[in-house]
Amino acid sequence: MAAILGAGVALPAGATMGHDGGTRLSVRPAGGDDLTIIHNQEVLDPIADKIREYGVSSDPAFSDLLVDPLDTTITVFRQGDPMAGSDILGGYRAVAGQITISFQTAELTSREVSRLDATLIDVATTTNVFGSDVASWGTDLPGGTFTVWYAETSPESGINTALSADVKEDPDLANLFAKVRYSKMVGQLQPASRTADTSPYYGGSLISPSGCSTGFSVRSTQTSSYYQTTAWHCIPSNNHTVNTGAGAPLGTVSSEDGYTDSSYIKVRSGASSAPRIFDGAYPNGTQSKLVVGMSLPNAGDRLCLSGAKSYARCNGQLGTGRTWTLPKPTGETTTASGSLISSFDGTWLIARGDSGGPVFRNTNGNTQALAYGTISLVSAQSGYCPSWMSTGSQCGPWGYITLARDMASRHNVYFNW
Repeated sequence: MAAILGAGVALPAGATMGHDGGTRLSVRPAGGDDLTIIHNQEVLDPIADKIREYGVSSDPAFSDLLVDPLDTTITVFRQGDPMAGSDILGGYRAVAGQITISFQTAELTSREVSRLDATLIDVATTTNVFGSDVASWGTDLPGGTFTVWYAETSPESGINTALSADVKEDPDLANLFAKVRYSKMVGQLQPASRTADTSPYYGGSLISPSGCSTGFSVRSTQTSSYYQTTAWHCIPSNNHTVNTGAGAPLGTVSSEDGYTDSSYIKVRSGASSAPRIFDGAYPNGTQSKLVVGMSLPNAGDRLCLSGAKSYARCNGQLGTGRTWTLPKPTGETTTASGSLISSFDGTWLIARGDSGGPVFRNTNGNTQALAYGTISLVSAQSGYCPSWMSTGSQCGPWGYITLARDMASRHNVYFNW
């Protein structure tokens, strides 16, 4: 790990800063208190987003950043000498305002990490190598060593062979892949699945402790950060920590929107998302499909749904626009907006536990998906659940979904990259 070159000093007790049009928010001396740490995180996150936006747009050496709500500091990772470029560093400090930022050396820029991600996702999609041979990839620290983890049965040469066509045609890409480290998994690799997802994360997977589903992998149009969506009504509050179905850390909720019944889970540092959804019918928990864009709603459209409880179902038909009321676990309520969806064959369509899961339309010979929306509410009735579901499961033939177009416009995210 590179040495920190700029000392991070917390604001003094009682210090205040301007935020969002003059609202005064205080950064508290943490001292390990959970509520104070959450408060500081709420103050620091929007500033970190603005710093990231500045880095992506104005600093070619920008890699990533880390927020420390305990010390109330933000660390910016930059490639090469992190103190080079006084004008750029001045820009970071201007955006940070009264929050102290420090700088640390990174091996890769954010653009380089994104290109490595995109190339590996492309190879995984076209060769089906991911999910059977490659466990995951990403940086171990922001801008740090880029590692590809693979199974013992899949030698490094096999991955390199799959990559060779793309890499050999592009000298810049070849230089990038020269920095990649390959590491064998110990023991037999278990493919990522909707009940135990791993980085890069897919939509349609189980999350804990809520027992709901992720919807789509999305990226910010402003900062390029990775997010997993889920339902607003599944998450107690902003800054809530979310785990995979296996209990491994996934990320932290950074923003919410009751109108679209959506929460945005900012994927943990060192991990990423891929624009894919799990789309296998029960019991196939590993099959996935590439999301290639977004589709606009039309009443009568026949659609597929994919939740952690029901797995994939393609018996949905879109109805008319609706609004409905939803409660959070804390008792807070909201009015959500979207559309009615019903099963066109009279069987079950949605189960409790599918909330937040993706609604999509198949395209390109059913090999790819267009994002349509996410599952919000199920009409739970007796007698609709299939026999393979656990005792006590609740299912229904109709429900409500929120729409991808509203999520994209209200939160500046996109569904494919």
